[in-house]
Amino acid sequence: MLGAGALTIVMEAEGDYIVKCIRKMQKEDYVSMVPKKKRVNDFSAFVDAYFKKTIYVDNCRSWYKDDAGHVIGLWPGSTTHALETLRSPRWEDYEYESKDDNELRWLGNGWSVCQTGGGDPTFYLEPAFINVPAAGTPEKDPVHMKRPYSQ
Repeated sequence: MLGAGALTIVMEAEGDYIVKCIRKMQKEDYVSMVPKKKRVNDFSAFVDAYFKKTIYVDNCRSWYKDDAGHVIGLWPGSTTHALETLRSPRWEDYEYESKDDNELRWLGNGWSVCQTGGGDPTFYLEPAFINVPAAGTPEKDPVHMKRPYSQ
C-alpha cells in the first residue's frame, strides 16, 4: 500500500511481479521460492529507517502499524520508487527448491520449440526483430525513459 499516490498502478506492478515469479518457477522447474531471511530483515530495517523521517511514526494507532508501532502496511517510498523496485525482481534475494538434484533440468532436451514446429528458427533475421540500440547513450533514449527503471 501507499501512503500517497496512485495505488492502482502499484497494484498492477505487484501483479506483474508475481507473474514474473510464477514464470521463473515454471520455466526453471522450481517447486517453491521464498525470500531469504536476511533480505526480509534488511527490508524491515530499510522500512524502519525510511519511516523514522515521516509523520507515519507519530504516536497513534492505525491500520498500517503493528502493536509495537512499526509501519508494516505502507510502501517505504513514492509511487515511482515502488514501480522502479517492482519492475525487475532481484532473483538473488530468493531461495529456491527444486524437484530433484539436477537443477539444470530446465534446459530440456536441447531443442528449441521453433525447431520442433512451433515457429520460425530464423526469426531473428526478420527486420521486426532486429534491435539496434540508440546511438550515443542508449539508456537515455526517450523510449526507454518513459518508464521508471532503477539501474
